[in-house]
Amino acid sequence: MGFLEIISRQHNLKEGAGKPYPVEGAAFFFALIRTHFWVFIKLNLLFTVFCIPIITIPSAIAGINRVLILLIRNGHCFLWSDFWEEFRRSFFRSLKIGLVMTIGLGISYYLLNFGIENLQSFSGLLGLVLGFWGTAFFCLFSAWTFVLTAMLDLNIGALLKNARILMLLEWRQNLVVMIVFVVAFCFILAVFPFSLPIYFLLLVSFAQYIICYFLNGPVQKHIIKPFEEKQKAG
Repeated sequence: MGFLEIISRQHNLKEGAGKPYPVEGAAFFFALIRTHFWVFIKLNLLFTVFCIPIITIPSAIAGINRVLILLIRNGHCFLWSDFWEEFRRSFFRSLKIGLVMTIGLGISYYLLNFGIENLQSFSGLLGLVLGFWGTAFFCLFSAWTFVLTAMLDLNIGALLKNARILMLLEWRQNLVVMIVFVVAFCFILAVFPFSLPIYFLLLVSFAQYIICYFLNGPVQKHIIKPFEEKQKAG
């Protein structure tokens, strides 16, 4: 998959490691939530504060993903230091990635609006289809890219390339990501403005936890493990 320039961050993934959990699968998933519930709330609040200048949202996403990946990998994390380190380290890289995703989602939103306003015409139906497809594509693309950003030291081109490859390989994970986005979006709209407190306290960190949990495995399988095996063989 062309990962020759990868720089391993396995030593960083061991920061704050605690005793491994004696459970796997769904039991492990819910054990982390039960054990670190207040970490999720504090992480969500930290993310919200760091998103106040809109320009910092991409690096805040990288920061929250970094903390969650550490939690998933090790069962423990250093909330502030792990978040802040990733926020600073990936600021400019995340900003450029965020700009690409924003432009893509902006075009998709325009096509959706155009399609809705012109449903009686072929161009309107085409715009609606392209708008839905573009929204789904860039939501998935951003999810994979920002998880990779928090796990690997790669340049932007390599991150985007690998995110695209993983999207093609892992349709089950894509389905999970889309379900998370759709459920979160519908929940916010359905009970707005009562959903705002939940959004600021828990929704973002919990949604990103699900995404990181399901995308971590494929990244380990297709990128990190082959790289480690190549390093040992060399």
